[in-house]
Amino acid sequence: MYQSDVINGILDIFYNSEHRVAFCGNSRFPSLILSFESIRKAIVDAKNRGIRQRYIFEITKENINYCKELMRMVDDLQVRHSDQIEANFALNETEYLSSITMKERHQAIYSNVSEIVEQEGIDILFM
Repeated sequence: MYQSDVINGILDIFYNSEHRVAFCGNSRFPSLILSFESIRKAIVDAKNRGIRQRYIFEITKENINYCKELMRMVDDLQVRHSDQIEANFALNETEYLSSITMKERHQAIYSNVSEIVEQEGIDILFM
């Protein structure tokens, strides 16, 4: 998948969600998702639809402002810290998207197979 496919996959996670979305990412992920206006709009749209949003990032002094900005965008937002996260992924109740960077190019793995969605994120999504 090319970068636009990764962005479209993230947008699908937001717009196809019915109740919850969860994102888990390394320290670069907050700046990545907030650098796209279409994702910013999806975050606000999910908020307006009552979608519960949870974000788990490796929070550092370099990305703390992005994390604070995200918290200002969404009331009752859950942003949590976890050390040494290497994977970037997003999921809703029925879809999973994993994003990795290979030689400065974003690649993604998408699945809507329920067993994969459950295995990869049920604990994060429904905590």
